[in-house]
Amino acid sequence: MPLSHLALLARRLRSLLRRRRPPAREHPSMAELAAYEADELPREKEQEIQEHFLDCRECPEMLLDMKSFVSPGDGGGPGLPDSRVDSAWEALRSRLEDEARVRSFEVPAGVERFLLVFGPRSGELRLRYRLEILASHGGPVWAVDELGRNDAGDLVLGLAGHLLPEGEYLVRLLGINGGGAKLLEEHPIRLSYR
Repeated sequence: MPLSHLALLARRLRSLLRRRRPPAREHPSMAELAAYEADELPREKEQEIQEHFLDCRECPEMLLDMKSFVSPGDGGGPGLPDSRVDSAWEALRSRLEDEARVRSFEVPAGVERFLLVFGPRSGELRLRYRLEILASHGGPVWAVDELGRNDAGDLVLGLAGHLLPEGEYLVRLLGINGGGAKLLEEHPIRLSYR
């Protein structure tokens, strides 16, 4: 049978299966896909995921992506030792958790101006920075160009309390390079007056 006929037959079979089967449940989690690949799931859960694969193109592709990410590529070189991979993943996980954490700042009530001292983690040393403060909905609240580091390597901003009411904000640090700017860091913050 020609390949085009096989593809058509497979499409029709999938269509028939969809009509007989209730709608697919939510996609398996990444942990479930990893456990499926490692053959660590109970037989019932394994069959449930296999049935999900019949209706879902994304999950098998995700599984293949996971497999290619975890296994060494075709570069011919040896893979990294497990201890180095585990260490790198732990460092990345820690950094991502740290960046996602909202930092709270309490400013004494009635203060007209206050300083925000920002010590960039970025290893990039630039002469000029742009710092933006965005509201929780994403709209710009305040920005300053041409910001430089002090002798300690920090960025120090004088802010007026009436410009930043209590709430959550996103502080973005951009490095200015020639005519453009490159995002270096983002930090969610919560500001309160006590």
